[in-house]
This record gives sequence, C-alpha cells and structure tokens, in this order.
Amino acid sequence: MNDFHACADAFAHPACLQAGGGLPWSGTTTGAALTRALDLSRDPMAASDALRTPITGVASLPFAGSLLMLACLLATMFGSALLLSRRAPGLPSVSQQRTRWLDGLRGVAVALVMLNHAPLVLDNLQLAPTGFALDGRTLSLLDYLGSIGVQIFFCITGCLFAHKLLPARDVDWLLFFFRRLQRLVPVYAVAVLAALAVAALFSRVDRHFVASAFDAMPRLMAFGFYSLPRVGAFETSRLLGMSWTLAFEWRFYVVLPLVFMVIRLGKAPGSVAIVLVAMVLMLVGGFGVWMFFALGALASPLARLQTTDGQRTAARGALCLCVASMVLNWSVIDRDRILQGLHVLALFACVAIVRPRLLSSRGAVTLGTFSYSLYLLHVMVFFAVFGLCHAHLFDVAALSPLAFTLLTSAAVALAMALSALSYLLLERRFVDVQSAPEPRPVR
Repeated sequence: MNDFHACADAFAHPACLQAGGGLPWSGTTTGAALTRALDLSRDPMAASDALRTPITGVASLPFAGSLLMLACLLATMFGSALLLSRRAPGLPSVSQQRTRWLDGLRGVAVALVMLNHAPLVLDNLQLAPTGFALDGRTLSLLDYLGSIGVQIFFCITGCLFAHKLLPARDVDWLLFFFRRLQRLVPVYAVAVLAALAVAALFSRVDRHFVASAFDAMPRLMAFGFYSLPRVGAFETSRLLGMSWTLAFEWRFYVVLPLVFMVIRLGKAPGSVAIVLVAMVLMLVGGFGVWMFFALGALASPLARLQTTDGQRTAARGALCLCVASMVLNWSVIDRDRILQGLHVLALFACVAIVRPRLLSSRGAVTLGTFSYSLYLLHVMVFFAVFGLCHAHLFDVAALSPLAFTLLTSAAVALAMALSALSYLLLERRFVDVQSAPEPRPVR
C-alpha cells in the first residue's frame, strides 16, 4: 500500500502506470521457450535500472526521432479510431452535442496514457534493448504525457458528477452505486481474465499456477485497492498496473454522499462542495489525486455558461497560451506538481468554455467512446504482441527505431480493435441502460 500512495502523490508517474505503483518486477516466467527468450531470471531491479540507463555500445535515439515515433503512434490511434467508426455500427457513441467534447477529451487522455506506455514495452518485458535506447529526456517526456492523461481523466470525473449528479433534489444512492458497479465491473472482469490468459502464455500452467490464479482473484478484482498479486511466478502488476487509478475513482464515488450532504446542509453549489470535501481529503490523505477531482468540479459551471463571441475568443487565446506553455515548458512543469496542477486547471477550464470542435470530431469521440476498455487492455496487448514475437519470431530488443515503431503501431491498432469489440459486445449495453452517469431522483 505504500507504493500505492506514493504513486498517487507522484501524479501518475509512468512507473506507476505501467508496473502497478512502482512495484518491483520480481516475477520470473517458467515456460521453457519464453524463459529462454525473455531471460526473466535475472535480478529484476537490476534489469529495470539497466533498461532506464543507455547500455554501453547502444546508441540512444535522438530526441527528434522519439518525437517522430510518438507522432506515428498518435496518428495510428486516431486513424484507427476513424476506421473503426466507419466500419463498426455503434461507434462512436450517440452523445448529446453539448457533451461530445468530454468524450473527445477522454480520447485525448487515453491517447496520452498509451503514448506513455507503448515505447516502454521492452521495459515491461524486462528486455535490455540492443538496437537503440531511449534517452533520459524522452523518458521524462513519457512520464509527463502519462501523468497529464491520468489527471485529465480525474478532472473529467469531477466535472461530470458536479454537473449532473449534485444538482438533483434527492438521490437514490443504492441505485447510484448499483449502476457504477454495473458500468465498471463487467469490463474490469474481462480485463482480469485477459490478464490471466496472458500470464498463462508466459508461464508453465500447472496445478500451482491454477491454484494461485484462484487465490489471486479477490485481489485482482479489488480495483487497485490492494497490491496486485503473483499468479504462479508472474507479476500481474505488469499487466494491470493502471488499476490504482480506479481505486481513486471508487473513493470519489464513496465521498459523493458526503458532498451531497454538504450541499443540502450548507446550500453550497455542487462544485464548491466537491472542492471543500476534496480539500479536507487532501489534508488527511495527501495532496495527490484529489486536487484534480476538485479542479474538474471547479470547471463544471464553465461548461454551462452562455458566453459571448468576445469571451469565447478570449478563452481560445488563453487555451492556445496554456497548450503552448505545456508544450514548450514541459520539462519544467513535469518537475513541479503545483505548476502542473495550475496548467491542468487552466487547460480544463478553457476547454470547458471553448469546447473545441476538434474534440467533437469523429476520431476523438470514437476513441473516447471505448476509452475505458482501451485503458484496461492496452498494456497487456503490447506485452503479448512483443513477448510472443520475441519468443517465436525475432529478437524485439534488437529492432531498429523504424521496425520498433511499426510493430508498436500494429500493437496499438490491435489494442484498439479489441477494445472496440469489448465496448460493442459488453460495455455498450450497460452504457445504454444508464445513458447518463447520474441516478434518478428518489420518487
């Protein structure tokens, strides 16, 4: 649990996002071919250190090359989303026009998280690169992208519930929590089963593995409230490490009745009540994640404002300045949590006012539509694609930058296709039942 809280205080550091709260990768695979191919019997912490430090004789990819690789991956994400939207009935979701920008913003957030994880797939496989290495500046940029993506997710949650749930005169909280379970549990259960299947591919499936898988199920299904267990000798944190963020989402849901009580007793607006409760929780549990729920709640009234042309023009200018600052000064912002929080607040507030058409575009909305499935499944797809290629086809650690980018792009496209399938077959039916995140008032 110490790793979990350290991860929250670090604002979604990439090690937390990729490897489950920075937990050491202490598992080893026992499948004969994969053990030889992946060489996971060496000391895990030494392996992790080696991967983050350029190996003698291995050239580091120039920072411009890293940017080009990230641009290719980003193009793959939105290009795949557009293709899926034209080929798959039901994509994108049928959103009200005034909330499409939120769906698009979800798409941007999950894209940033994937940009954090995709280039680090060799790190997750504990393979020391021999073709090229990522330099320290690139690793810092990946940290930054992942943290901003997760922070935007938290802001969206705070904004939605401040906007839709808290103005209600009365709330059926049992129905609310039932719908949250109905919305989140089925896809998460599929992700857990998929993680066990991937773990089985990289393990010797014997009686001990099966028994440990059954024993691990309660902790695996705990939405990140507990450290993720081993199954056999396989560390499941390597596949489900992002689940720590879901634990904070559930914490936020649990405090909503308290927020509702503050509103009713103190006659405070919903966004103000969320901020007050979040401030108390920040004092008790640390600065961390709660700040971003509060920032989203603060921005919620802005999404309902009827603005003039002049006000929207001013907001567009402020949005451009904010984005420019986040791009040009990312290395400074990445090291200062207060500065980062202020930039995210300004970004989210400006987006809520402007609601850019780009966020309402078909590709962005489609990506946001299945962002929950994609958030849960993408790391294990990357792991399986690279691990199986390494075991049976070629040495992925020796790939050139171009070959690595092409294989990663293929893994990204596959992750998106599988996530869209998860949405269409499972997730959509519960979204359609709810049609909105808030429960009905008590009659």
